[in-house]
Amino acid sequence: MAENSYNEKNRHEGHRERMRKKFRENPALLSDHEIIEMLLYYVIPMGNTNEQAHDLLKKGGSINGILEIDENYIRTIAGLGTKSAEYIKLLRELYIRLRKENLDKGNERKLTRNNINDKLHKIFIGEKEEKMVLITLDNNFGIINTHVISRGTESASIVPIKRILELAICDKAAITLLAHNHPNNVLAASDEDIEVTKAAYEALNIIGIPLCEHYIVTDNSVVGIIHLCKTE
Repeated sequence: MAENSYNEKNRHEGHRERMRKKFRENPALLSDHEIIEMLLYYVIPMGNTNEQAHDLLKKGGSINGILEIDENYIRTIAGLGTKSAEYIKLLRELYIRLRKENLDKGNERKLTRNNINDKLHKIFIGEKEEKMVLITLDNNFGIINTHVISRGTESASIVPIKRILELAICDKAAITLLAHNHPNNVLAASDEDIEVTKAAYEALNIIGIPLCEHYIVTDNSVVGIIHLCKTE
């Protein structure tokens, strides 16, 4: 029995060393499940992690999908547990911060046609629920502030227009933008989106701080919807 355990341990150690050698020579040669398998070495110091890597990929559908798997599900996979769930959560947070850095464009504060999509995507990276923000701008389209106005799946119907007006006045804004994400990646505006935009557009016009645009943001796209809401 002890000899079998010793042989099994040596077999796994030999496999891990071959994987590390393959990685050192050319990381691009590793398949997705082999990358995940090697990552798990750092939370599972001994044994085979191949099966767990396949389970994670099957559940997530991709490496990116693995980062979105619920922590409680990860704990149910044989051989994994709280430490592995925390490790994958840490990788997700690292991924989100790297994406934000890549979109930051030198931390430029001025909004332009070239950077607006990146600026908006940065605001919503990693969000799993709907969030609406008010962006206040000066006369040169420099960003003064970004305020979270509402959160949750019903946020479009409970947006506090009074709060939007107060923040715009407090920031001494010349122009404003609204933006919210659709976590389901559906780019189309809902009836609630249109009603909120119309209400905000009309209220901000009264105080002389126009709403320039209301953007819907998904993982891959950005669309403005204010044209759907302006009154003749």
